[in-house]
Amino acid sequence: MTTSASMSTVVRRRDAALLARQYARAQCAGHTPSTLVEDVELVVSELVTNAMRHGRGQITMHLEVAPDRVVVGVQDQGAGRPSPREPDATDANGRGLALVAILATEWGVRPEPGGGKVVWCVLTPAVSG
Repeated sequence: MTTSASMSTVVRRRDAALLARQYARAQCAGHTPSTLVEDVELVVSELVTNAMRHGRGQITMHLEVAPDRVVVGVQDQGAGRPSPREPDATDANGRGLALVAILATEWGVRPEPGGGKVVWCVLTPAVSG
């Protein structure tokens, strides 16, 4: 089984989530089932959007792609620790981490030694497909 790892700095701009999805799709192309790629794109979009809205400093996206799983990590320099919430039916936002929890085999938040955190998740075809 071949695994590839990549890292990309996310520039803070209006279309950052779109660019992150495109990058993730390109990294997964030909290595993972299409249903898994779609879920990777959704999770990447949610985690990058959260880092843009609530995080601080530089944002970095890490991908580890294998045929049977994709590990996604989004790192920022903010001290806050995200957690899923239950938005009201009329709330336009607030569902991102709940979606990640549904789509991922596992997920979590890891503090970084120099400050900040990585929000990570593991996606597999069994959960995504």
